[in-house]
Amino acid sequence: MALSNVANGKALEWAVASRLAISLGGSEVIGADLIVDSKASTYAKECFDSLDEDNQIDWLNAASSGVQHIVQREKKHSSIVSPICIEIASDSAGISGDVRDVIVKGPKNSTLGISCKNNHDAFKHPRLSGSIDFVADWKLSESGCSQQYWNQVNPIFERLAAIRKSSDNKMKFSDLDDLRTEVMIPIMDAFVSEMMRVASNGDAAELILCKALTSYVIGNQDFYKLIRDKADKQVRVMAFNFNGTLHGRRPKSAAQLLGINYQKVSDASGNSVTVVVQLDQGYAFKMRLHTASSRVEPSLKFDIQAVGLPPRDVYQHFIDL
Repeated sequence: MALSNVANGKALEWAVASRLAISLGGSEVIGADLIVDSKASTYAKECFDSLDEDNQIDWLNAASSGVQHIVQREKKHSSIVSPICIEIASDSAGISGDVRDVIVKGPKNSTLGISCKNNHDAFKHPRLSGSIDFVADWKLSESGCSQQYWNQVNPIFERLAAIRKSSDNKMKFSDLDDLRTEVMIPIMDAFVSEMMRVASNGDAAELILCKALTSYVIGNQDFYKLIRDKADKQVRVMAFNFNGTLHGRRPKSAAQLLGINYQKVSDASGNSVTVVVQLDQGYAFKMRLHTASSRVEPSLKFDIQAVGLPPRDVYQHFIDL
């Protein structure tokens, strides 16, 4: 059966967890005994079991290739040497900044985590609305969003809420003739202005913003990212070692906001607008604000990708399948 993108991602989590369990001495059965029984692991296994046999083999081959490389690279890591269990994380963990999907736990609270991505490399999908204080939520500044920001965005989100109510939740964003000019661009303008405002409050404030943004987008725990790329028939393995708990270099933190640049319009429908946030040390985040739903709702959603990372310090390895 065809699965949704979310379900496919969960199936990959199970494939990675099961290959890890076997690599670390678990049972030679798909339900390997090192994996903790939980709602998250049960759902991931159900998604994997829903794949047809050919796809199950493809998922397992991709997972096995990535896992073998990670285990070999981390062969002295205590959680690899003496694994206690393997957990598949709940989705709520990502809200707090821990993006690891599969976590190997070892002695003395040692952990090694893997973020699993199937055919995409997106990092984060936060929303903006009339009640979401992104400055506080992303920990960019303790002060939170300014009153000027709320004065700019609240009338727009209130208008969207009124349209949804008056249309009985039937009107679509595509029905709004001024979607781009009166909704998308003004909201993004307010977002960009707020980022620049926080960064302009001195070197200390700019440093906090840069570190917090990097941590929010990429993750606040050290981890590997395993990306299955069906089109290129590859597995891509990346290592993010900001805290120095993994093998390899420890990337430098960004300290300066170099600029926020709008990208040219590429979406003829006008239901998205994109900026690239550029930091020092080679970090750059592409942030596409879009209408996640076809029907009008009083919120918009970001799709955030890292289009720039420290070239020498973030480990990357490609495995042909």
